[in-house]
Formats: sequence, structure tokens, C-alpha cells
Amino acid sequence: MEKELILRVKLKLENILEYNLAFTKRRRVYMTTLLFVGLFILLYFKEIESSVIPKFIICLLMSTLLWLIFKFSLRNQSKKTFLSNELMQQEYTYTISNNGIHTTSEGSTGEVKWEYVKKVFETRNLIIVFISSNTALIFPKNLIGSEREKFTLKYLISLNVDSKKVKFKSL
Repeated sequence: MEKELILRVKLKLENILEYNLAFTKRRRVYMTTLLFVGLFILLYFKEIESSVIPKFIICLLMSTLLWLIFKFSLRNQSKKTFLSNELMQQEYTYTISNNGIHTTSEGSTGEVKWEYVKKVFETRNLIIVFISSNTALIFPKNLIGSEREKFTLKYLISLNVDSKKVKFKSL
């Protein structure tokens, strides 16, 4: 028996912000850690006479500042992109079945076969289906309706996408 789920999704700015923060989290952690370690090494070998603790605190403060700057910059860029992209603001109808994900909107129509899904993961408020390294279909959980529909969406994804590519908090 073929299962099918139809979802109507109109993304909001906060959905895009959460997606971009989740998408760039690993990169932001690497950059901040690299800055912390690099600064610490620089300050440690500098010929300034002081203990390790003040140097550690300076590195921690600089890394935290960088983290906040990255986050602020990402939020601003996300907001600009979302507000200037009319396609992103349209309502999309997704028909999800064993055949894949069919999308329709006022401005576009598309079909994604399951074999082209690169990875799927879940954040607190979103289910994100990547169809390339930086392109994704975003499903806000609050627009999925019932718990049964959320379960059906996760079930269809789990059934059709390699388990190594799927990271759900729970099925």
C-alpha cells in the first residue's frame, strides 16, 4: 500500500534563520575553536610575563566575540536573502510518497526522487531534507499538523532514504 502525505508550507523568516544556523553550526564551531587555539598559542609563546589564566580568558573572550559576530552576520544575511526572494516566500505544496517529493507553488514545480536526497536531519522546529550540499527542502514542524502526519513524514523518509543519511531525534 502506497502512503502519501500532502503538506502546505509557507516558510517564515524564523524558519530560514533556524535552517541557516543549523546548516553553519559545524563551520562556526571549527572557526571559533581554531581562533581560540591559535590565539592561545600566540599568547602563550609571546614574551609577556603573565600566567596562563589571563591568556586563556583573553582567548575565550575573543572566541566568544567571534561566535557572536558570525551569528549576527548570518542572521542579517538570512533576513536580506529571505526578504528579497519571492520564491522562498511563496506557499509550497509538497506531496511526499514512496516515489519521492513533488513540489508545486505559484512560481515553480519540481520532483525529487529519494535517491537524490543527500541527507536529512531534524532541529528543534524543522525537518530538513538536503537535495545537494547547500540546497534543502525545509519542513517546519508546526506546519505539519498532527503528530500522525509528523510520524508519516519521518516514516516515508526513513523507508526511502539510506539510514546513514537520516538523523531524527525520534521516529
